[in-house]
Amino acid sequence: MDLCCCICGNKLGMRKVMIREKNYLCYECVKKAGFNPLTWMGNLKTDKEEILNRISGKEAGSDKNLADQTIKESSKKLSVSKNVGNIFMVDEDNKLWTCQDPFGLNKASAHRFEEILSFELLEDGEQIIKGGVGSAVAGGLAFGALGAVVGATTGKKKLKSTCSKMRIKITLNDIQHPVEYVNILQMKVSKNSAAYKKATKQANEILSLLEVMVQQKNVVTDSPMTSGSTADEILKYKNLMDQGIITEEEFSQKKKQLLGI
Repeated sequence: MDLCCCICGNKLGMRKVMIREKNYLCYECVKKAGFNPLTWMGNLKTDKEEILNRISGKEAGSDKNLADQTIKESSKKLSVSKNVGNIFMVDEDNKLWTCQDPFGLNKASAHRFEEILSFELLEDGEQIIKGGVGSAVAGGLAFGALGAVVGATTGKKKLKSTCSKMRIKITLNDIQHPVEYVNILQMKVSKNSAAYKKATKQANEILSLLEVMVQQKNVVTDSPMTSGSTADEILKYKNLMDQGIITEEEFSQKKKQLLGI
């Protein structure tokens, strides 16, 4: 049986590259996704969905506006103030963030906090937890036994004892680049292993940062003397502190900022 490219459907000869789940790409689709088929080393860590997203993003983005171009350029000068390992970085001063895979092979462009619409944690393709605009991450972002999120599971499902892939999907308000993935775990491990515990810890930290970033874009900074809005903002950050999403020190700093102290 002839092999075909999983993206364009063209028959493959010798000029092919294998990606995750034993799918194959033709050289042309590899190039459309932004990779050099002769030197690309991250092929077995990349799946079909990511290739489709990269290709659609590049085709839709042939005419970039100035604002988007500025953001992409700024990714080279990101002033990182918070990070989770080497996979998720935040520039608090400029309200930008970026991510890359654990091997540092594929780095995303910088995105603004305000572009985040929603985010969800996926384990082996299944949604475990979701947050974003108009919602809050439930359960204090705490993982229970065998990877179940306390108060935030998507249903009564039989829990598996292993995990092959853990990542966070971030949906953006950007037609040219509507989704970004933060790959945390890309190998099959036991849920009792140190590798899985490390991955869940990193997932917790990234979800917490994303929740704070979504909340920050709604902060009213132009009218500090409006007592009603100021009180509401202080209460919002107090709730975030009570949930453990931000620290007491961060809450205190934000409170002083809102009160103009």
